[in-house]
Amino acid sequence: MEDMPSNCYRYDYGLYVVRHNPFTYFDHVVSNPSECNLVVPAGTDASRMISDLNSTITAPNFMWLTPNLCNDMHNCSVSVGDKYLSRIVPEILNSTIFQSRRAALFVTWDEGWGNNATHIPAIWAGPSIRNNYTSLVRHNHYSLLKTLELVWHLSALTANDAQASPMTEFLQPPIISFSYSPSDSKAGQIVTFNATSRGGTSPYSFHWNFGDGRIGAGEFVRHTYAISGSFIVSLSVTDTLNNTASATTTIGISASPILPSLGPNPLSALAIPLLGSATIVVMIGTAALTVATGMLVTKIRKRNDTNES
Repeated sequence: MEDMPSNCYRYDYGLYVVRHNPFTYFDHVVSNPSECNLVVPAGTDASRMISDLNSTITAPNFMWLTPNLCNDMHNCSVSVGDKYLSRIVPEILNSTIFQSRRAALFVTWDEGWGNNATHIPAIWAGPSIRNNYTSLVRHNHYSLLKTLELVWHLSALTANDAQASPMTEFLQPPIISFSYSPSDSKAGQIVTFNATSRGGTSPYSFHWNFGDGRIGAGEFVRHTYAISGSFIVSLSVTDTLNNTASATTTIGISASPILPSLGPNPLSALAIPLLGSATIVVMIGTAALTVATGMLVTKIRKRNDTNES
């Protein structure tokens, strides 16, 4: 808290007003020294908070800053508040935490002015926030609290935040990709699809559309195409905050190889050379399948022949 004279101070002092310090209104904070000592003076231009943000050791996972009555534009002009934000916001966004972690900055005001009394700016920034995004959802101050409760799996404090709309659509969706094998897939062959996802808020749900009218679910799935052709495969991944990312690719499925006709003679034999020296001999009529390693000589005996050939 800017200009607060000491930790957890519960009285007005200069440009610091206790009504702008919400933590002093919680009994379990003011009655517990270990909790109260976490509500600290911010220092000049939020120097203490920015110092904490430049260390992965000292930075907590939640930080709150209330400027004094001048820098918050209540007692002073908007230009004074703009200059204040122009000094501290770049330092926050360039801090160690914001450069190395999935951090988010939220800037808002407690009230509007004049004809815009109920239209209050609310700005998100940071590496975990969508760029150039404007929400069409109506939010209020309770929406920030509802967002924190969802992200950290906390229960609602009152009916106000329980019924508020969360602001999770401002958060970045997962970054996803997928691969498949084999790359030269054929009709009737099993194709394995493998999805990868990072960012967003885990756990994730995975939904597949294989492009042939079939769908699947899961991070790893297997699918068999009945016919050859080109198929557009799409993957949709939704995180626990209901933010969704999609990826697509076109997979080519070639026709399965067709064996040549064996002719009408039920005792004729077909020798198919394999890689190396292995040979498969298929005996039509006797349903025999033989695999031999090494050179295999096939003798063909016709039904009415009395001589070997």
